[in-house]
Amino acid sequence: MDTTPPTGRKTLLLMRHAKSSWNDSGLADFDRPLNKRGKRSARALAPLIAAWQPHWIGCSTAKRTRQTLLPILDELPTPSEVSLSPALYESNEAAYLRMLRALPSAVDRALVIGHNPVMEDLTRLLIGSAEPRALDRISEKFPTGTLVVLECAINRWSDLAPHCANLLDTIRPRDVLELG
Repeated sequence: MDTTPPTGRKTLLLMRHAKSSWNDSGLADFDRPLNKRGKRSARALAPLIAAWQPHWIGCSTAKRTRQTLLPILDELPTPSEVSLSPALYESNEAAYLRMLRALPSAVDRALVIGHNPVMEDLTRLLIGSAEPRALDRISEKFPTGTLVVLECAINRWSDLAPHCANLLDTIRPRDVLELG
């Protein structure tokens, strides 16, 4: 039984892996690395993500997601629990939800680094309300490296349900790179 006092909200960061390389046609999809632009994007977004100080990070075991994660880990002021999960590779939003719903209540901020179309589908499933600018941006496109910030009106992750989240922001790599 989880005896952690409820906080009334949880923050969920969902990130699509950064841009991957298609240069080696002999590589399996799972083994594709980040390309030069993807590495630059991951490094640019890392301080922003680290500022949220996620308590838990779930990451697909695919090479490009693990490479997206590395600069984030380097920027974190305190270590986070990291779960590398093969279930986040070829999966669907129901599998992602099961994983998130199993998180302990003590985790207030979680980050998931995964793949499309699941990241986009999960984001749309969870949104109940949104800041207009953030919603417009997610409606345009969900490019590689996109980060969405959701505030979920829940006490426990087990309560995570469709339409329970407010979309606070949508950040694409080019937004951060243009500022830098």
